[in-house]
Amino acid sequence: MFTVGIFTLPSLNILVVGVNLAFLGIVLVPIIPVSMTFAAELTFPIDPPLTNGLLLMFGQGAGALFGIIGTPMCTANPEYLLLFYASAAFIACVLSFFMSEKLKR
Repeated sequence: MFTVGIFTLPSLNILVVGVNLAFLGIVLVPIIPVSMTFAAELTFPIDPPLTNGLLLMFGQGAGALFGIIGTPMCTANPEYLLLFYASAAFIACVLSFFMSEKLKR
């Protein structure tokens, strides 16, 4: 669905972009609790609040870094920023295939 944003945002059609972003938000919201629970299972001896806090801290840091890097990219051409985000999502998707579940419970 994120890939559709590359094609809808340059059209500047507010209705199409709004529907695309609303659907993206609806689809992505359930990922957060599932990923937090999975991270707590993978790091079992460590308390879940510590694991969740570290994940949120690094996520906020990555978001700030993406904002700092993305602002000049968006000023030059918004499509560069969309391609940057899409490539980051693709790299994360590929790296997730190499994760293995070695649950310790």
